[in-house]
Amino acid sequence: FNIDSYDISDIKKFLIYSDGIVENTTIHKQRPYADFIEEDFLHSFTREDLKESFFNKIDTQEDDLSLIYIHKLIPSSIDLGDESFPTNLESLDKANTWYEDIWRGITLDETLSYRASLVFTELYMNAYEHGNLAIDSTLKHNLMDEDAYFESLQEKELLCDKKIWVKVTKVKHNSFVYIVTQITDEGMGFDTQILSEIFRNSVTFNGRGVFVSRKNSLGIYYNRKGTSVLYLNKV
Repeated sequence: FNIDSYDISDIKKFLIYSDGIVENTTIHKQRPYADFIEEDFLHSFTREDLKESFFNKIDTQEDDLSLIYIHKLIPSSIDLGDESFPTNLESLDKANTWYEDIWRGITLDETLSYRASLVFTELYMNAYEHGNLAIDSTLKHNLMDEDAYFESLQEKELLCDKKIWVKVTKVKHNSFVYIVTQITDEGMGFDTQILSEIFRNSVTFNGRGVFVSRKNSLGIYYNRKGTSVLYLNKV
C-alpha cells in the first residue's frame, strides 16, 4: 500500500463518487455528466443540492450511484438563537415556541417552517427521552404497553438536572440561505451506526423520528458520540 497525506486545512469540501454518476448521459446532447459535475459541485452546498442538479440533467439513471459529500461548515455563519432548556415536557412546549418564533423571522413560507418545526420536535424529543432521561426503545415500548409511559417520564424528570442546548445559525451560499439547527443533550449517547439500518428500513417503529427528520430536511448529522445532532433547511 502507498499511503499519502495531504494538508486539507484550506479545503472546504470533498466529493468521492463512483463512475455511475459521471458516465450517465444527460439531456444536453447526450454529453456525460462528467462535463457538468465540477460546476455543480462548486455551486452545491449539500449532497441533496448536488443530487438535484444531477437528476435535473438526465432522463434515466443508467447505473448505481455512490457518492460521499463532505462539507466543512463555514465559521462565518450568523447566530440566530442559542438557548438551553431543562429536561421536562413543559420546556418542550417552550422550546417549540422559541424555535417557531425564530422561523417567523426567517421566512413567510409556512410549509418550510412547519417542516423545520416537525424535525425540531422529533429530534428534541429524542434528546429529552433517549438522551437525558436514558429511556431506550425497549423500555419505552414496555412502559407504553403498561400504560405507564408519561408517569415514568415525570418521575425521571424530578431526578434529572441535565440540560438540552439548541443553537440556530444562518449560512449564506450563493443566492440561497441555509438554516442550521443543532440540538445537544447531556446523555450517554448511542451507537450512531444503527442509523444506517433505520434509514434502510423505514417501516420499523424504532427510529421513526430520525427517519421523518431526514425526510423533512437536507439531512441530519450526529456527532460520533450521539449526543449532538444538527440538520439543515434551505430557505
